[in-house]
Amino acid sequence: MKVRVLGCSGGIAKDLRTTTFLVNDEILFDAGTGVGELSLDEMLAIKHVVITHAHLDHVSGLALMLASIYDDMPPPVTIYAPPPVLMVLKISLFNWQLWPDFSELPYDGTPILQFRALDTEISTTIASNISVQPVILSHTVESFAYIIKDGQTTLCFCGDTGPTDKLWQTLNDIGGADHLFIEASYPNENQVLAMQSGHYTPALLATDLEKLQYKPKVHIHHIKPGCEDIVIKQCTDALKNFDLNILTREQILAFNSG
Repeated sequence: MKVRVLGCSGGIAKDLRTTTFLVNDEILFDAGTGVGELSLDEMLAIKHVVITHAHLDHVSGLALMLASIYDDMPPPVTIYAPPPVLMVLKISLFNWQLWPDFSELPYDGTPILQFRALDTEISTTIASNISVQPVILSHTVESFAYIIKDGQTTLCFCGDTGPTDKLWQTLNDIGGADHLFIEASYPNENQVLAMQSGHYTPALLATDLEKLQYKPKVHIHHIKPGCEDIVIKQCTDALKNFDLNILTREQILAFNSG
């Protein structure tokens, strides 16, 4: 399994792109502003988009991508998410008000966009040998992690979340994941704001990771712009017992075995 980090920041600024991960060149996990790192040909190769939650920093690139490749793309692109996430996308984004409803275009042919609802805690194969299992998280809107398997490696990719229990219980039940992609948005000094907005600080994350019965490699993303140096230092200190990777834009990770 190959993961290309197109965007991993908690906001935008020069050289910062929001959450977007490309798996095996054809699957997007979230589709924030990092989609803009792709060429048109690379966009045309994408057939599957898995969304953790419907906040703009995780879906804005999807809307813009569909408009960019509309004239040339062979249909369709499939968006996968549990029903509450798909409902927000249909009502609030692809609604002909904020953006065209590409699930109805073109009128005289197969629409270029289709939605597929995922059952929470049920594993579904979406492309080749890639399966995804949604697990509910704790955020200001319904947000999900995905346990991703390809027969060799198990990844856990988390959307936005603060302290939670269900994810750690699920990972313990399945025997763990090899790699955990998870946020650490704010420094410890902003714990009140982090809790109010459904995000982790390094200290909160370290406390939650104690609930795991194993130690995955931990990949940190979604740090708020301007907080990078302090959050990275605090993560390094708080997670010193873990194999830690601070994700950067255009990092490419190759996972061949567990």
